[in-house]
Amino acid sequence: MPKTRSLMILALALGLLTSACTGAFSDDDDDAGSDDDDLSVDDDDSTAVDNDDSSAPDDDDSVSPGDDDSATSDDDDSAASEHGPCAGDVLVTTFGQLAALGGCESIDGSLTIEGLGSGMAGLPTLSDVAAIEGSLNILNNSGLETLDGLEALRSVGGSVVIQNNAALNSTIALSGVLTISGDFFLTENGALEGLGASFALSSVGGRLEFTENRALLAIDGLDLLADLGGGLFIDSNDDLVSINGLTGLTQIGGGLSVVYNPAIEGFDSLSGVVSIGGDLLIEGNLQLLDVDGLSSLLSVPGNVRLQDNISLLHVDGLASLQSVVGELKIEDNIEQVDVDGLANLTSIGGNLDITDNISLIDIDGLGSLSYLGGDLLIHQNDPLATLDGLGGLTQLVGLVSIFGNDALTQIDGLSSVTYVVGTLHIASNQALESIQGLSSLEGVGGSLTMDANNSLANVDGFVLLRSVSGALTVSNHLQLVDVDGLAALETVGFGLFLIDNPALEHLNGLATLGAVAGSAVFERNNVMNSVAGLTGLQLQNNLQLRFNDGLCQSHAEQVASTMHVGGSSDVSSNSGSCQ
Repeated sequence: MPKTRSLMILALALGLLTSACTGAFSDDDDDAGSDDDDLSVDDDDSTAVDNDDSSAPDDDDSVSPGDDDSATSDDDDSAASEHGPCAGDVLVTTFGQLAALGGCESIDGSLTIEGLGSGMAGLPTLSDVAAIEGSLNILNNSGLETLDGLEALRSVGGSVVIQNNAALNSTIALSGVLTISGDFFLTENGALEGLGASFALSSVGGRLEFTENRALLAIDGLDLLADLGGGLFIDSNDDLVSINGLTGLTQIGGGLSVVYNPAIEGFDSLSGVVSIGGDLLIEGNLQLLDVDGLSSLLSVPGNVRLQDNISLLHVDGLASLQSVVGELKIEDNIEQVDVDGLANLTSIGGNLDITDNISLIDIDGLGSLSYLGGDLLIHQNDPLATLDGLGGLTQLVGLVSIFGNDALTQIDGLSSVTYVVGTLHIASNQALESIQGLSSLEGVGGSLTMDANNSLANVDGFVLLRSVSGALTVSNHLQLVDVDGLAALETVGFGLFLIDNPALEHLNGLATLGAVAGSAVFERNNVMNSVAGLTGLQLQNNLQLRFNDGLCQSHAEQVASTMHVGGSSDVSSNSGSCQ
């Protein structure tokens, strides 16, 4: 046989052998045949037994927990072939990542779903998740309408934060959750009108917060919640009318804050709460009529602020309250007429601040108060006529300021006070006629200021006052005739100032005053004709005795010559008659 023909026969034989090898396998990739001709043990093109393009058990065309994209024993295109835990923290920012969580029965870390847009009514691929070891964070998902898919969830080891999901209108899918070990926040979900169900939730280890949910009408469905380890914060929910669903709470581990909810009328479901662990803040609730929901509260370990509730009529709901460790502030409640609801309050560790309550008639409800650990501030309560509710106080350790109460005629409520550790400031009480209520006062540790009480004719209430450690100022009293009520005064600290008292006639009431450890100023007391009460006074610093139109200049100079002045002396421009 010629050599060329032999080579052609050999090539033909090799071609037939190659064709036989590629067609001899048991599965087919081109159609549904029983053999494969793609040089692979597994099929890729159609519906053969080990096909890779659908959800067959050995498919691996996409990415899923546990998939290696090459092995033939696992499937990636839809649900995982085996249910179980998903390890580590999971961040979902795409629909594909959310879909890949199908089949997870628990998540060992935290799950965060953030920034998903339109096209998602719920979270169906999470339907098997019963536990999350870390936190559940659902944040900034503009198209998310419900949390459907989380119905199997029973416990969260961290916090639950549902924030800024503009279309979210239901949280009913969380109604099966029994415990949340951290905080539970519902914040800035603009379409959420309610929780939508009765929740099984019995325990929240941290705070419970409802903030800036503009359409939220009611907080209900949480009646089984008995254990709240942190505070309860209800803040700036524009349409919130009621809090009906927290009847199981008896203790709140942190503070209780109901603030700036302009439509809320009450929160009676909190009536079982006996104690809280922080501040009590009731502020800026424009339609709030009462605080009856606080009727069981016995004590507050922080501050109490009842402020800017312009429809609040009374505080009778605080009838069980016995002690406040911090300050008690009652301010800008323009319809409130009394504080009778505080009748059992015996102790305030911080300040007592009653300010700008323009309908407040009396504070008699404070009659049981026996200890005040901070300042006493009674400011600008226009119709307040007396301080009679303060009769149980014997010593005041901070600043005492009685200012701008236009109807206040007397301060007899302070009649038991023997000493003021701080400054005593009584000013701009236009109707104040008597300070006899200070008749037990023996000393002031700070300064004593009496200013612009235009109906006050005398200071006889200071009959036992012996020392003022700071400055003593009596100024701008249109009706004040004398200071004879200071007859027991022996020492003054930083300075003595009697200025702009146009009806003041003399200073005889200062005759027993021996020394001033500062300067003394007597100016513009227009009818004052005698300063004999200053004879022999010792001044550590300067003397200014001038511009008193009724005072004889030579008399002023003669008295000044008997004084011991440590600094400069200015006795001048006293233009009264010397006859």
